[in-house]
Amino acid sequence: MEHLVGPWLTLLASRRIRKPDVVYAFVQPLSTGFVARMLASVFGVPLVIHLQDLFPHNVKDTGLLPHQALFAPLEALALALYRKAQGIIVHAPGAVRYLENHHIPGALHLPNWVDTSLVTPDPFHDNTPPRVLCAGNLGLAQGTEQFLDLAARFQSHPISFEIYGEGARLGALLEHAKREGLANVRFYPMLPEAEYARELKRADLFVVTLDSRIHYPVIPSRIADAMASSVPILGMLPDSDARAEIMKSRGGVVVDCGDIDGASTLVQKLLDDPKLRRKMGQAGRRYAEENLDREKNLQVLRRFLSDVR
Repeated sequence: MEHLVGPWLTLLASRRIRKPDVVYAFVQPLSTGFVARMLASVFGVPLVIHLQDLFPHNVKDTGLLPHQALFAPLEALALALYRKAQGIIVHAPGAVRYLENHHIPGALHLPNWVDTSLVTPDPFHDNTPPRVLCAGNLGLAQGTEQFLDLAARFQSHPISFEIYGEGARLGALLEHAKREGLANVRFYPMLPEAEYARELKRADLFVVTLDSRIHYPVIPSRIADAMASSVPILGMLPDSDARAEIMKSRGGVVVDCGDIDGASTLVQKLLDDPKLRRKMGQAGRRYAEENLDREKNLQVLRRFLSDVR
């Protein structure tokens, strides 16, 4: 309900807002974008839209679109909004290509950033048993069931599989773990940023998953956290920007969605080879410092907003 009401309350409150230089809207949901467009018109200033997920592709791929016939008109509605903006920011390269293919050039690719001064490595941790982490939103797009299927292969091994997060699928995941008797899996609520950073840096391996149905451009933000923590990544992913980023960074390895055999082999290989884990972790950290650092990307954002003005 807040997705429907919140943006309009913002519009009503705009009468008490001093005229801005730019209206910068994080468009999730799409209704936020239309309210932002109205605000930009009221104030006579440029509109910059920041897209996290492409609508309606995200609801289509997760099975939430009630009728496929709705996709084309909803996509047209979204594209009409994007064409009204003076600037667009996206976090995945595939979204830039999508917009260009629909004659909307000039989008800024600004990756999910991470505070590399807060999220740091702990090269001296020594876990017994080894810790394999998965974290973030436990929703329809994440396919976290794969993590549980992976943990099931290691029930007789001294390895701790840990999930940090909340979301629409949490209840189903808890039931799955209970049904399969996964005593090696532990669930934790999502921690405050600093506490989560401390837990993450002490992990031996980070697993990121997406549902095989996900085809829209998306890169889970937890990838950046793992890289900054110098924790090697195992991706269980479709052909995607997320998969490409892990491979480009050399900070991890990937398998196809649902490839539990391949993932199990890699988990065993990585946990048996601390030098390989360290090499991957260091590569991920370098990539985060060079490409995903928050302050560097904020500078890019400031220049972009200044140029739009």
